[in-house]
Amino acid sequence: MYDSMASSSEEKGFLIFCRCANLNMTSVKVFTYAVEQAFQQSTAKLDFFHFSG
Repeated sequence: MYDSMASSSEEKGFLIFCRCANLNMTSVKVFTYAVEQAFQQSTAKLDFFHFSG
């Protein structure tokens, strides 16, 4: 009884760990994408001001 409960809790913990890892990978991809978009927008604004100036 105790062994089965321990193994099931370990499996749950492992599944939660895998889900967290996947979520972290997704958030990292979204974060890098957002940074790239912001960087492109900032450089576009700089180019616009450079040409207009």
